[in-house]
Amino acid sequence: MRDTFAMENTRHNDRYESKKKKTFIELSRGGFLFIVALLLFVIAAVALLVFNFAVCSPDESQKAEKKIQDHDEVYNLSMALTTSTYSPDKSSPKYAQDLRLPRSIIPISYDIVLLPLLSGENFTSTGEVAIKIKILESCKNVTLHSNTLSIVWNDSQIQKLDNDDKPFENISIKNQYFVEDKQFLVLETSKELEENSYYVVKLQFSGMIKDNLQGFYKSSYKENSETKWLASTQFQSTDARRAFPCFDEPNLKAKFKLSLGRPNEMKTLSNMPIEKTVLFTDKLKYTEGYVWDIYQESVPMSSYLVAFVICDFERKSNGNNFAVWSRKDASRSLNYALSVGPRALAFLEEFFNIKYPLPKTDMIAIPDFSSGAMENWGLITFRETAMLYEPGVSAIGKKITVAAVICHEIAHQWFGNLVTPSWWSDLWLNEGFATYMEDICLDHLEPTWKSKDLFVANELHSVFGLDALSSSHKISIEVSNPDQINEIFDMISYSKGASVIRSMESFLTLDVFKRGLTNYLNQFKYQSATQDDLWSALTLEAQKSGIFDDTMSVKEIMDGGTLQTGFPYITVTRNYETNEAYLEQRRFILMDTKSSEVDKKSIKRNEKEALWWVPITYTTKTDLEFDNTKPSHWMKAEKNITIENIAQSSDWLLLNIQVTGFYRVNYDIINWKLIINHLNNPRRYHEISQSNRAQLIDDAMNLARADLLDYTTALDVTKYLSHERDYVPWKTALNNLLYIDSMLIRMPDYDKMKKYLTSRIENIYNRLQFEDTGDVLTMLNRYQILKAACHLGMKDCVTNAIIKFHTWVHEANPDINNPISPNFKFVVYCTAIKHGDNEEWDFAWNRLLNATAPSEKEILIQALGCSREHWILSRYLERTIAENGPIRKQDTFRVFSSVSNNVWSQSIAFNFIKENWNRLKTHFGSLYLSNLNYLIKLSTKKLTDRNQLEALKNFDDKEVQEGRIIKQAIESVEANIAWLEKNYKNIIKWLDENTE
Repeated sequence: MRDTFAMENTRHNDRYESKKKKTFIELSRGGFLFIVALLLFVIAAVALLVFNFAVCSPDESQKAEKKIQDHDEVYNLSMALTTSTYSPDKSSPKYAQDLRLPRSIIPISYDIVLLPLLSGENFTSTGEVAIKIKILESCKNVTLHSNTLSIVWNDSQIQKLDNDDKPFENISIKNQYFVEDKQFLVLETSKELEENSYYVVKLQFSGMIKDNLQGFYKSSYKENSETKWLASTQFQSTDARRAFPCFDEPNLKAKFKLSLGRPNEMKTLSNMPIEKTVLFTDKLKYTEGYVWDIYQESVPMSSYLVAFVICDFERKSNGNNFAVWSRKDASRSLNYALSVGPRALAFLEEFFNIKYPLPKTDMIAIPDFSSGAMENWGLITFRETAMLYEPGVSAIGKKITVAAVICHEIAHQWFGNLVTPSWWSDLWLNEGFATYMEDICLDHLEPTWKSKDLFVANELHSVFGLDALSSSHKISIEVSNPDQINEIFDMISYSKGASVIRSMESFLTLDVFKRGLTNYLNQFKYQSATQDDLWSALTLEAQKSGIFDDTMSVKEIMDGGTLQTGFPYITVTRNYETNEAYLEQRRFILMDTKSSEVDKKSIKRNEKEALWWVPITYTTKTDLEFDNTKPSHWMKAEKNITIENIAQSSDWLLLNIQVTGFYRVNYDIINWKLIINHLNNPRRYHEISQSNRAQLIDDAMNLARADLLDYTTALDVTKYLSHERDYVPWKTALNNLLYIDSMLIRMPDYDKMKKYLTSRIENIYNRLQFEDTGDVLTMLNRYQILKAACHLGMKDCVTNAIIKFHTWVHEANPDINNPISPNFKFVVYCTAIKHGDNEEWDFAWNRLLNATAPSEKEILIQALGCSREHWILSRYLERTIAENGPIRKQDTFRVFSSVSNNVWSQSIAFNFIKENWNRLKTHFGSLYLSNLNYLIKLSTKKLTDRNQLEALKNFDDKEVQEGRIIKQAIESVEANIAWLEKNYKNIIKWLDENTE
């Protein structure tokens, strides 16, 4: 699954809630006494149930007392439902400590029949499922997952199967109930289920199709002023159980056969091709005007990869079992995805040396979708903005994003789908590999994009910031409930995972790495695996190929990166007389948020020493070798090493070639000055690769933020930018310099920072201007330079942007005729709205309401947050969460992000969240917790006010305060405040000395 909005990650992290129907009954005294007696009987029965429930679980922790509760809502959907309802204990924990299913049963296959009704006020589904199971250990109950479903208790069946898979014995069900804090459905049997025998479990169920973007949910769009409905699925990580009862853990793979009811005029899609379409009267209930699409049985796969969609979409195909789908009004934007998808599939087949396992691939753009995309096997679902690209309307950056997301999801068809992590602790094996494969795939499809350089700026530098926090987490981390699982769909799993894999590929060499991957995928295909299984396959290939001797293993090297939090920085101290270098490693933490030196020393003394295997690559001014990334030395989880004859005394030394190692580097002051002098030579600075130029800037600025390098040296590194031309160094420089800008913008000496930044940008701005020419990287560079120049108020930039915007305003039909280049749109829209008033804002708002292209809507949503009028921004936030408002739930984050990116108005977003907390919880429904955690993080990332820090720490919601994301937000604000207090005067002094 890939998210395209702020890899922080709005992934989104679905949440769970249980709502109870309240029934009021008037009782007589005798009735009351009868109920008391009945309750005593129920308590005794529950004790017996708890005892029997433990029989199927080898885990002692599951023998603890369990609270038995019925599911949330009971619906009568043309079926007679017989249920028992238990009153919930509101003080009980949201989840039990252990949520894993017993290991006594595994599923073999599912036969699912589902009839969704997509009309009326309440969209509903009724269904039945027959699950073939194997008993691994004799037991007296069947335990599986169910959430927000109502079960037809009277129709539940368990039958024993003979050798021909035919039922020959009915097993009576003694009791059935839900364990709500585990999301378990338990069927207690009257006799023991026999080890190594096969049974079929048959259940009938019903549920609501809501607009909560999880499970089986509904979505809508306008076509010729008519509201059109569709229903789609999003099951990762634990939401297949919302659509049908199942064994909803990734290692419990099975085959799935689906029969899906639909209206005649609509279409269905699923993982496999349709086997036949028929009228059915003997499955569930015949509905007039409906037909049944019966799908081929799938290959073995995890429940979270099952997918189906009911829609009235348009299809485009290349004629080779590869098709793309969207609503009709957006179908003109499908062509690019159709050109990229089959090429990516063919390349990845060759890369993994394993044929794509399924007979077809569909990619579909869903109007309402919680994440960027989802890798469902054979039916990849996308948010519209992650799949649709329209030349002349979408910016060039969107083209790269669409290609990257497609590569990411298709890579999952092998890494994640064919072989699946055994448990969510190793989620990074899915997402880290798919993110890494974006780089490999894009480099093959579009070599001129220089994706390997883009990786450094987009993935590695981005995750360095998060992983430098003390509240970061390990790549491979134990998780036990849906909230914890959803929290790790973040940059650590994706970007850090990809970065350490990239490092591993570098020291193994690409050929050895590929052969090891192929061996791993073949060994575990249609099964699940752990990271140790991958390490073993790669080690065997490395030893076989002579890359490793028999004393080295991938596990020993990689466990440091995946089982420890954070990453190292290497301090290089050179002896300029002997030409030696002394290297020492420590964990890099961005900034201690304690202000006193005594507190800092105390923290460091108490902090457990972390050490990593660090691959050392280096080059010098004389050697200038930036292509060979094979390590010449290793720091083998040791504190320090000495390298002899590393460089001549007059040469600069540079470690971490192409930034393939996941670490930062600090140098002694002499070496820093040698590097700075080289960079300041306009004719020679480019001799250092652009990835390493970017890394020198990023290391220097962040080492200074962490108080490990003086800001005088760090800012000296940026002086050469006046002659820098390349995109990646500029992207890195702007990210770092604009952080300082955001910290100083409220201070009385801000004019000095503004003047320095303008002086660095001026040359590149004059070179690029508002000319829509050049290759892809030039156009990306132009966009970020124009954005920075207009932000700094450079008169030429602001004037040009306002003129272009008002030219559009005066077009006869602005919704059809837009003279602004797609590559300038955000800069122009944002600048005009920032320097305008309600007239400009309302014009852009009306364009948003009328826009049909997803990329245009995305740009307008972000630009509307650029206003400096507080009342306009408050109105914007209000409209965002208004009932039946025009902003889709999935886009709420973009709104809050756009308002929060405006430093002057960030507090508006934070205050709005505090004041409208309950409304936001209602707006997001069962998704509220993770979503609001992210909104809080977005709205506080640039705060420097101690009062708002205290408000953040005292946020009145226990669940929010216990989350990892909010802890990261608090640490970031504390770091902002500490940074300003420590560095403000020194930076102003440097600016005084370095600006005219």
